[in-house]
Amino acid sequence: MNHEEIRAMGGMGHMMKMYFHGGFTEVILFDNWRISSLGGLIWSMVIIFFLAVSYEGLKFIRDLIFKKSISHQLLVIRGDAGLGQHPETRLKESKGLWLKQVMTPMHLVQSILHMVQFVISYWLMLIFMTYNVWLCLAVTIGAGVGYFLFGSQRSLDVSDHCG
Repeated sequence: MNHEEIRAMGGMGHMMKMYFHGGFTEVILFDNWRISSLGGLIWSMVIIFFLAVSYEGLKFIRDLIFKKSISHQLLVIRGDAGLGQHPETRLKESKGLWLKQVMTPMHLVQSILHMVQFVISYWLMLIFMTYNVWLCLAVTIGAGVGYFLFGSQRSLDVSDHCG
């Protein structure tokens, strides 16, 4: 489909730029978050900057909650535990232990925070994918400042999606 065919279709005349570009005319995440002025761009950059900082802060908070919950779950593993037990008994005990660990208020809070972190990470990715250099810069600097503020206090998590 070429540009003439797209124009002939009427409502589909707006094409998203798939290359890095400047300017301040952009739709960000939602149809009602449209910018068309330099002031709108600057305010959007500030909001995006703080969104990226909060993403890093949220990772830090989740790490603190995890460390706190681990310190409260002092599981004593004895060397002779399970010796002489039937394998089915050990399996039932391990299922019960798993259920006790999952059904805690801390785990519920962690799950909710994980969902919020997941949504924010995809919002930041979609903002970056506008390919607007200024918005990409706001995401990058916000993530850098957030990591500077919170990153040194966190343990390294190589399985973290989206950095």
